[in-house]
Amino acid sequence: MNSATPVPGEPLVDLVPWYERWERQQATYIPLREERFTVMLDTVEHIAGDAPVVLDLLSGPGAISARVLKRFPRARVYALDLDPVLMAIGKAAHGDAGGRLTWLEANVKDPDWVRVLPPVQFDAVLSTTAIHWLEAGDIVELYRALAVHIRPGGVFMNGDQMRFPARDQVLRGLTEAMRSRHEQASQQAGGETWEHWWAELRKLEPIGPLFEERDRRFRWRNIERERAIGSTRDDANPRQLVSSTYPIHHAALLDAGFSEVHQIWQFYDNRILAAVR
Repeated sequence: MNSATPVPGEPLVDLVPWYERWERQQATYIPLREERFTVMLDTVEHIAGDAPVVLDLLSGPGAISARVLKRFPRARVYALDLDPVLMAIGKAAHGDAGGRLTWLEANVKDPDWVRVLPPVQFDAVLSTTAIHWLEAGDIVELYRALAVHIRPGGVFMNGDQMRFPARDQVLRGLTEAMRSRHEQASQQAGGETWEHWWAELRKLEPIGPLFEERDRRFRWRNIERERAIGSTRDDANPRQLVSSTYPIHHAALLDAGFSEVHQIWQFYDNRILAAVR
């Protein structure tokens, strides 16, 4: 599968408000979103100090990158994604942070995606609400590849909705009910939906070529699955994916050779899974 092809230059439209709108939209779906970020950064600081080298994996518009750069003024961050629309928004909102932020394009379903990585070992690789897009086999290969690029003692963290196993129907039902309650309350308070955010963004003619490229790159993704999930990156509704179950991620990280793999934060099935290299 092709990773990426060149895309048109920066669109002649101000995309910064769309990043701000993205941040507000995400709160519609993710309870305690900011707390989840804080726990991840606290862990990075404990393991890597105040000048970490971080990979923001499947970064979207750079929600993790922005928080790492603000928390750690001496950090170096690499934001990697395949979505040209979300990356254009991220570049508009964050730029290169004075040389501390580098944007990378790659398709992690491509076995050669690691070629875009810099010749460094990362102190931390962080991802939120994105890996659930991958099938179980892709997740296994991704974690094996990451293990090679994280320094000994470094950490990988995935913050995402990781469902209870299929046998745990009562707990699954509980989490679905609580998620729906949060979404309904947020939308009643004026929160924007994922669908509305994307629909409005598509109306911007200057970024039409970026959407064309985005659609080409993600042709493999079933549109019905996309609607069921509710977002492409930092969202909160991976309801239908088998690969979003907690046991799959835990087992895949152990298989990849991480020495310690445990959940370090949880709100229903919204979790942070941490793995020490």
